[in-house]
Amino acid sequence: MLPPARRLGATLALALTLALALTLTLYQSLPHYVPKTTLEFSGGLHVPLAKTLELSNPSKKPITYAVRLEGAPCFRLPADSVLP
Repeated sequence: MLPPARRLGATLALALTLALALTLTLYQSLPHYVPKTTLEFSGGLHVPLAKTLELSNPSKKPITYAVRLEGAPCFRLPADSVLP
């Protein structure tokens, strides 16, 4: 059995190793989730406006795209997320 000071040191070393592994994983994966562009819609009052866009998923893992509509509450979306 290890003395308490050694056990604490071993526990601390394990915690630091796990924190480093998590940091490295986040550093490698998070840049892929940065938005590349913003779509802007502008049009006249009482004039329907629509845009078509194509979404693609470069990875093999399934992904869900979140949609956020800003403006008056009378504007609506059929869903707040999209599965390509």
